[in-house]
Amino acid sequence: MMPVMTEKVGGSKEECHYAHQQRGHLWSCSSPALSAQKRTAHLEQGTQSSHCAEDTAPGEERGCPSPRSGTSAGWDPTHQLNENSTQVYYIEVHIEAEASKNFTDLIDNLIVDVNRSATVEKFSITTECNRLITGKVNCRCNSDYSWSEDVCQNYSQCCNQNECTFSIPNPRAMCLSRRKVLVKGSFTLADLPFTSSLDEFGSQDYNAFVEKYTRQLQQVYSTLNWFDSLKITRLRQGSIIADFVMTVTDSFKSTDLENTTNQLQKNTNGSFNLIVTGLVKITRIPQFQDPIPYNSKTSITCSMAEALGRPQWFFQKNAQLSQDITNGTEAIVTYDLKNSTVTIKNTTEVWKGTFTCDYRSNQSNSIIYRGSQYLDIALLPEVLIISDPQFPSCTGTNKQFYITVKCIIPDTTENYTVKWTGKKIIQDNPVSLENGQISYQAYEGIFCDEKLEGDDVSCQFQNRLNQTKIFSLYVPIINDDSTICKSDLDWPDAKANFNATKLCNPTAVGLQMRYCMANGTWGDLISFCVNQAISKLLNVATNLQKGLGIVEKQANGVFVQLKQSTDDKSFETFANVNASVGVLESMRDASDIQKSKWNDTVFPDIVKSLSNLLNGSLNDSWRPVGNEGSYTLALKYLRAVDGIINQTNFVSATNQFRKENVQGFFILLTGCFGEKKVRDALQKRFRRQQSMNYKSESSSRITSTTKTK
Repeated sequence: MMPVMTEKVGGSKEECHYAHQQRGHLWSCSSPALSAQKRTAHLEQGTQSSHCAEDTAPGEERGCPSPRSGTSAGWDPTHQLNENSTQVYYIEVHIEAEASKNFTDLIDNLIVDVNRSATVEKFSITTECNRLITGKVNCRCNSDYSWSEDVCQNYSQCCNQNECTFSIPNPRAMCLSRRKVLVKGSFTLADLPFTSSLDEFGSQDYNAFVEKYTRQLQQVYSTLNWFDSLKITRLRQGSIIADFVMTVTDSFKSTDLENTTNQLQKNTNGSFNLIVTGLVKITRIPQFQDPIPYNSKTSITCSMAEALGRPQWFFQKNAQLSQDITNGTEAIVTYDLKNSTVTIKNTTEVWKGTFTCDYRSNQSNSIIYRGSQYLDIALLPEVLIISDPQFPSCTGTNKQFYITVKCIIPDTTENYTVKWTGKKIIQDNPVSLENGQISYQAYEGIFCDEKLEGDDVSCQFQNRLNQTKIFSLYVPIINDDSTICKSDLDWPDAKANFNATKLCNPTAVGLQMRYCMANGTWGDLISFCVNQAISKLLNVATNLQKGLGIVEKQANGVFVQLKQSTDDKSFETFANVNASVGVLESMRDASDIQKSKWNDTVFPDIVKSLSNLLNGSLNDSWRPVGNEGSYTLALKYLRAVDGIINQTNFVSATNQFRKENVQGFFILLTGCFGEKKVRDALQKRFRRQQSMNYKSESSSRITSTTKTK
């Protein structure tokens, strides 16, 4: 497209106007009165254009000759068109300011000869430009218009701004309608074989196919008002599948697109799939704040001019697979006749990504009307802060030295400003770790002559919106009179009354901890290490609970993975059992919130997972080290299992677990599987709960069921 450049000279304001023709667009500009005025008309249609220019006296009103016909991308005027076909043409006209009113009146009824008559239907101002005293030109897009792709590509600083300043009168300074509609589609011809020559771009067969079907598509789609261009972009195998892109420069009725597509399916004996962007308007609150603050509230709304029912909402982070968005603890989805809104109550790293709403055609599921918006959130990290060594020693000859302090965060695209606090701290550059995390590092000076028991250090993370989060660490110092626990295997010397910590092995997430008692002896190892597979599964289940993903769609994958993970020999730790029960709890809660149950086809995997958790080898893994009298986790397990039963949709006619037969836990866990170890272990744990006076609806059901068994 040829852009429009207009300017303000001698204190007069020049305006650029945009006119829509039934078969074209007319650009026109009014300019100030000059002693001599160069007037230019420009027609840009694909690769062909027409220019005319001449000098005129002030006040003279002369137009350019009728422009030659040309082609927009993918348009060939020699093709046979329907009598209702439309085509967009671009013409640039410069005219004196004094003639502006006459020109406006004239263009309302102007008929331009472009191979056939074209009638101007609308006329509106799109771009205004002023010449500054510095010689530069300042241009502004009017309401409902934005800079063309040429401006965005060549003047990226202007792309998201309403105004742009150019050093010279710039032929690219053109604003286009925000209502432009882009249709990305494909059609499949099942009756035609795909030959190798069609895979060769530019081959004779390829060109013949593209020419034939471009003509057929243009004949029908060009009847859409504001039709601009259509181009077949690729041929691929599957009988023959052709991808194409169509541009329409203003909105149209969805029924018009659906009717023309149905006509093409009959004409070509093919099937069409379309994704339409531009008809769905998407807005965000707060509207102009970018990025959104961390831990704040935001909402994104999709709107259609027509009532097409409820759209589907999706979320995609980076190149990951998209997930459904539904109601949860952090997301709320609401609808009315023409609008749908997703409200995020807590903006964290989970929700930084692209939100998409898809409306389906009333006539065909193969046409999707799509709106998308990227939500940028200024993040703040979760940090693990450690020192190396953990217990600096002042018992040697070296009385002044540095320790390394590390603040370790997950990998992120957020550009943090990190500030360190300590007695004498020197900041170092961050380091990428093998597990994908980032370690921000600093060196803290230790001065043994001060006889300190410990040293306080901290790291502060500041995001783009100046939000901050501080993480502190107390570093115990071993002095000559300190009681210590001697190093044991890979555990270092530790100061009494403090915990020594160690990172888990690369296959797990979390920390290991060991307490150095007051008498200088080591306590038991306490591990918070969760196998990576279980940790990822817990994240999936937690996200489902938040509203990211549909339980019914993901339950099968979750329970299959849970069964596999609980089969692993490395599973036998309290941290893994605790995380697995967390998966069950989150799945129960997510299913309840979404009012979405999983099918009973996943039931064998559920029962196997529940059985694995009750293996005799895990008897010591149900209570945290140092708290053997606690049965809190077993209680959570019982409640989770009860919820799992209630959220299972027992519908399969051949399924052995009919809902009407499920009265409680034991019917579920013993049923036709008849696993005695499950029954015995659960009964034993339940009796322990009874001794703690645990009363609930679940317990009464279990008790009554136990008697019958």
